[in-house]
Amino acid sequence: PAAFRAMATALKKGGLALDQEDCLKRAPRGFEEVTEADLAQAVRNRHFVVRHDIDPATIYSPALVDDLVDFTLRAKPLLDWGRALQGKAV
Repeated sequence: PAAFRAMATALKKGGLALDQEDCLKRAPRGFEEVTEADLAQAVRNRHFVVRHDIDPATIYSPALVDDLVDFTLRAKPLLDWGRALQGKAV
């Protein structure tokens, strides 16, 4: 929980949040006892994704590169968290 919360806080500082689209309506079997709101929401997520809207006017401009680099740097806490979890699932 501490690593998840640190990641979520870092995303929030960067103006991002985990996308909650396509979540389960209730906790999966085995996670019914998770009652803390942020963790309960997390276990219902099917995906851990952040989104960033791109201004259509910038698609063909050099500004798009800067925009995408900025987004990637702000999303890095999620990428780092995911990489840290690799190989730890039971």
